[in-house]
Amino acid sequence: MGIKQTVMNAKRMKEIATVFLELELHHLIDVFSFNKHLPWHKKIHNRKISPSNSTDGTPSKSKVISHTQPETVRLIFERLGGAFLKLGQLLALRPDLVGQEYSKEFEKLLDHVPEQAWDEIKFIVEQELPKGIRTFKSFNKKPIASGSIAQVYRATLRDGTKVAVKVRRPGIEEKFVEDIGIMFSLVQILSHKYDLEFLDPKSIVEEFKKYTLKELDLLHEQRNMIRFARNFEGVKGIHIPKVYEHYSSSNIVVMEYIDGENLLSNRKQELNTKIVDRLNKAVYKQLFEDGFFHADLHPGNILVENKITASGKIKATDQIAFLDFGIVGFINNNLRRKIRKLFLALIDGSLEKTAAALINLNTAKSDPDMHKIEEGIYHAIGDYYNMPINKMPIPKMLNDVIDVARRNYLRLPSQMILFSKSLLTLDGTCRELDPHFNVVESAKPYIRKLLKDEWAPRTLAKGGVDFAFEMKDLIGAAPQMINSFNRKIEMLERSAEHIDKTAHYMSHTIWKVSKLGIYSILFSSFLMSSAMLMHFSPDWRGYSVYSIVGAGLALVFLGLIMWTLKDSTEHVYKH
Repeated sequence: MGIKQTVMNAKRMKEIATVFLELELHHLIDVFSFNKHLPWHKKIHNRKISPSNSTDGTPSKSKVISHTQPETVRLIFERLGGAFLKLGQLLALRPDLVGQEYSKEFEKLLDHVPEQAWDEIKFIVEQELPKGIRTFKSFNKKPIASGSIAQVYRATLRDGTKVAVKVRRPGIEEKFVEDIGIMFSLVQILSHKYDLEFLDPKSIVEEFKKYTLKELDLLHEQRNMIRFARNFEGVKGIHIPKVYEHYSSSNIVVMEYIDGENLLSNRKQELNTKIVDRLNKAVYKQLFEDGFFHADLHPGNILVENKITASGKIKATDQIAFLDFGIVGFINNNLRRKIRKLFLALIDGSLEKTAAALINLNTAKSDPDMHKIEEGIYHAIGDYYNMPINKMPIPKMLNDVIDVARRNYLRLPSQMILFSKSLLTLDGTCRELDPHFNVVESAKPYIRKLLKDEWAPRTLAKGGVDFAFEMKDLIGAAPQMINSFNRKIEMLERSAEHIDKTAHYMSHTIWKVSKLGIYSILFSSFLMSSAMLMHFSPDWRGYSVYSIVGAGLALVFLGLIMWTLKDSTEHVYKH
């Protein structure tokens, strides 16, 4: 570590120690040995009331604020700023890591970022753009939005185009790397000194590092915006800002400026109902159709567009625009199938299916207790199982089930958590705009699609194709497995002559059973394919050629099955 880095770390540790002292977390100052980082007069003050110097060794309840309180942790992140603030914002989206209570508290950090002075940021614009600030006809130096990583300014290009300019805070990457290093040191101390039950702070910091380093590169956000724009091309009422790529870089993004108002601004209920409908369709499209979705859908990232009337007044429309694409989620086909099973299990009201679907989503190398998971699910959402489907609070049920998984040490895919959190945020926002909003009613077309897709020919055909590929791999590996087994049998023959006859018999039997298994799988696959392809062209005398070929191959393997069974029976009688 260089001298400069050492000085920076010492300065940051001093800031952390001071915040802990001001929040009266004296016991944590002792735990982390922060006393040496405090100024001398504060060291004396901390030493006087430090819990380690009390007569019974316990901290004074009137002075010490428990470090387990979500509000206290939120205040620490808020006061420290930098990567700590960003960590709190990320945890607002990840109840699976810290629980619902902390996640809810951290949501207060989403719109609480102090702005940085223009004098500290202007050199980024001068450095990144060939003409610097002269690239623009006008540039408003007061930010219209301030985030933990970047600030957004309103400007006008030389041709009169109104743009929003997102500029990364100077030195933010170095500060974040420094803070993340400190976080790893702190959680290592915590893990050694305390039993944190189902909270795994190291995995939280690792997850945070992965997300943050990606978000620090604004080119990542540009690519996300371009992809969203492509997905929503031609969709009425949804606006994704255009990116001016030739002006943009990893430190700056120049995008289309959208004139609009906050999603939760006061307006007529009739207009709110239309906005809710637009918002729902847009989010469901992302979640259920595209598999690529905005994972930070709090109201501050959604604008309702304005228009200027004939009389010159500004009036809200039912057009909405999405902003800030730093955090996105992606659901591949495999994860989509698993989420669909969990979704349908919740609607079906089956404890067994819900528990099985949760365990199927588990990515940890653990052996979960099915009974405990079922019991947890019953206590968490059992009251909803007798409700009609249109009354079920599906987003809340999903989040409660995620909390059950966390308490049972299941590790669910981060993308699935972001999916669930997006649904919950959508539900809360829409209820605030329209008190009569019903998330299940609005999702009916997609729920029907889920149910229909479960047994649709395309899904079955896709499943058949996946099954066929798996069987191909299995069949390809079968000779090697059998040869390996035969080699082991030969070793046994050489070492024990008295089992010679038995070993040959076992080898022959296993070979026959293996062939029988392979023939049976191929017979089933071709028979199923024949049934599914019955209505596909081209046809011959009213029957699909594909179906005829599939049925023919199925008969061939049925014959081989019968022949193998006959041969095996004769072999048994001979012996």
